[in-house]
Amino acid sequence: MSAYAIVGREAAQAVAACLRRRGKGEAPLRIAEGGKGALALEEAARVPADLLFLDIDTGPGLGPAVLRYRLARPNVRIVLLAPGRVPGDPEVAGIVQAGVYDVVTDLEELESVMDRPAAKLASAALWLDPSLASGASRREQLRERVVERRVAVSQRPVLIAVAGVAPGVGTTTVACTLAGYLARQGYRTVLVEAGEHPSLGFITEMDLDQNPAGWLPNLDVCADPAPRNLVRARQHAYVVADLGAYPRAELDRLDADLIMVVLPQAHRIQRAVAWLRAGNLPPVAPERVRYVMMGEKEAGRQVAAAWEAICAEMAAIQGEGSNLAVYLLPAGSDKETWPPGYRHRSDELDRACAGILAEVLPDPPGRRGWPWHLLGKWKGQGGKGTATSGRRPGFEGAPR
Repeated sequence: MSAYAIVGREAAQAVAACLRRRGKGEAPLRIAEGGKGALALEEAARVPADLLFLDIDTGPGLGPAVLRYRLARPNVRIVLLAPGRVPGDPEVAGIVQAGVYDVVTDLEELESVMDRPAAKLASAALWLDPSLASGASRREQLRERVVERRVAVSQRPVLIAVAGVAPGVGTTTVACTLAGYLARQGYRTVLVEAGEHPSLGFITEMDLDQNPAGWLPNLDVCADPAPRNLVRARQHAYVVADLGAYPRAELDRLDADLIMVVLPQAHRIQRAVAWLRAGNLPPVAPERVRYVMMGEKEAGRQVAAAWEAICAEMAAIQGEGSNLAVYLLPAGSDKETWPPGYRHRSDELDRACAGILAEVLPDPPGRRGWPWHLLGKWKGQGGKGTATSGRRPGFEGAPR
């Protein structure tokens, strides 16, 4: 059995001693200062291991990084070191939700934990609900509250929100395309109608309600204005929510793992610029936001270039100085069958989807996909396709 450790300085000695006693003294032990744990997990995902020690003090915000690690290394036993933490701690709860059930609150008990089989959800549930630890009824409470789903609890559903800068810009097409891509890769996905102007019922020819119903293999559909309900249900690996037109002022408060902002074509630029200026707010470019537009070939790249120039100018005027990348999705030319690209596979569309979704796909080859202008340069050097993620041979400008 191979091991890997990501710990702070205070826990390093105890973990190193435990590894030595078990004949694993040469196992990689990464000392990560506070805030560096997520990056260390990304690097650890590239190293085969059967056991991972993770110190909660290398956080905060380890939950999403742990989820990505588990998607990449689903068979690794993760032991969370949380000295002094008590049930109800939000940091521990976030990691337990990602499927880590071995929680050590006293480093002196590390050896005894390792002598036991890997923990199950029942033993870690009190971190999610401290009331489960009260009295003799704990077993009955667990039996009632811990329910197995078709998707393992270790894979907390990823919520992808698709928001438009105006009505009719193509949020439904983008949401359908991304959901169809995920389903075709074998991930159980639900597509949620969450906007004020429903159209999925017409596309699917189904009467939709809040209960997910099967549309295609691995792809369910439903209508629910609160898509987080589908995340809590844990029946799917991915939840893709079509929000329709969405106010700019509310975008920062949107609770999603990845947000797609759909931009319109050239003839509607003025409408979208008004959206970007709403509330005197600058364009946003956090890690979880992607600006997406449907377009192909040179015409699409020209519109994407115009968008990036507009956003850069607005950000500079408002003192933000952020650079935004626009991602092209070539899904608009053939929508005779829904979702686009599901029945009639397109390598070009697959590469575009993989690039846009790189942050939330298992073991992504790069931290994010390539925006339109880098793709165009790579094509000019002999590459194929219009979207991908990670670095390609012969082109050193791809973001990492």
